[in-house]
Amino acid sequence: MAGKGNEATRTWAGGLVLALRADVDACVAGLRAKPVPVEDVGEMSKRVRFVADIARAAKLILSLAPEDDADEAEMSDDDRGHEPDDPVELERLHCELQSRVAEIHSVLESKRREGWTFNPRAEANPGGSSETREASG
Repeated sequence: MAGKGNEATRTWAGGLVLALRADVDACVAGLRAKPVPVEDVGEMSKRVRFVADIARAAKLILSLAPEDDADEAEMSDDDRGHEPDDPVELERLHCELQSRVAEIHSVLESKRREGWTFNPRAEANPGGSSETREASG
């Protein structure tokens, strides 16, 4: 399960980096669209600072980019020692699934004994859940 969280974080960070790169590209395009102000020293100084800021931003964005797990991604199931049709692996996965379903049933049963109910037809509460506690007599 931890791998899924890492993958989601990596995907999110990758998307963020792509968006930031697009912003930097837009800044560079805007910079290139304007002519270089050779006569105006103040404006040229601003432009140099702007270029330096873009360079720092680009360096920072590249440092934020998630590392690729190229080695892991390029490995086949056989290289990882994982065979999806392996009966032992399938049995382990089946047992894990049964265990998790049993745990969910256990939690639901304990909530039911405590007086909690679940109304799937209840209108969605924007800040809450559809779980309710029955009023005690």
